[in-house]
Amino acid sequence: MSKTTFIAFLYVIGVAFTGLGLVDLYYKVRFMGAQSGFMTTTDPAVARAAKYSPGDGTYANVVYTTANGKVHVPRAFLNADLVKRLADGESIPVKFTGSRPSGGFYDGKEPETNLGWFVIGLIALATAIYAHRLLRKESEED
Repeated sequence: MSKTTFIAFLYVIGVAFTGLGLVDLYYKVRFMGAQSGFMTTTDPAVARAAKYSPGDGTYANVVYTTANGKVHVPRAFLNADLVKRLADGESIPVKFTGSRPSGGFYDGKEPETNLGWFVIGLIALATAIYAHRLLRKESEED
């Protein structure tokens, strides 16, 4: 592998990993001001899905009950576990943002924070920039 190819590889890895880290960081920041509540539903689609297709998820109208009131969420996708629990009348803890309530986290889960991608990306970018400068200095001396 030539020096130029290796430096290009470092740039690509640095940009890719930094991008992955920034996406993870974006989701973490987006959910910092999230609301918490409990999800319930009276949609007959939930009971139908639990009875006739117990292994499948479904779209249903749900209600998030928070300390500030109720938030109605039309056509939220519910996986098979959530369908079964809601059909049994259980209230499910949910954490959601006001701008997009259908994309929430259930049962106290939080968005993952993988700062490792971001740190590795920055290290790779710094190494690529340093190696590129050394290569330019080497070519100027020749």
